[in-house]
Amino acid sequence: MNEIVDINLLPSKARRKRLSREGKQILFIGITVVLLLAGIYASNVYTKIQRTNYLDSVNAQIDALKNVQKILDERAVLSGKLLYYETTIPSLTNQQAVWNDLIDEIALFMPKDAALDSIEVDRKTNLVKITGHAVDFQKLAWTFNALSQNENFMQLALEDYSIPFPKKSDIAKDKEKGYSTFTISFQWKGMMK
Repeated sequence: MNEIVDINLLPSKARRKRLSREGKQILFIGITVVLLLAGIYASNVYTKIQRTNYLDSVNAQIDALKNVQKILDERAVLSGKLLYYETTIPSLTNQQAVWNDLIDEIALFMPKDAALDSIEVDRKTNLVKITGHAVDFQKLAWTFNALSQNENFMQLALEDYSIPFPKKSDIAKDKEKGYSTFTISFQWKGMMK
């Protein structure tokens, strides 16, 4: 019984306009919110892209610096080797000349019936040891005397020698080759330069 009757005093057109105005406002607010969210998202994506590009650029610079550092390290190693070679080659050349001079002096004073087997040099004591063999003990004595005539050989000493058995003996054929062996040591003035 107590029913309230709703009476629309506005014309239906105005009501539709009001609804459409409210709808337009809601639509405008919705579009604005969507555009605002899209703008925020686009800003975040753009910021990420900028950061990624910046990090890629920094990584490229770091790689370039690593390559430069690698080249500098290789250059330092090569310059160290170059310095070593620049100092070593003349030294070796000078030493080679020294050894050639030593061999020449020994060869000049060696009789032709004696031969060298080895030359040992001790740089700490400047001692030269030569080992070799001669046809017989007399040629060994001649070798020692000839080397003692060289004024560049000091403190000449016959450290070791062997005298062969007579060539006709059967023992000599089995044990010895029929020549005298020797070890002579001396100090050479050429090494003391």
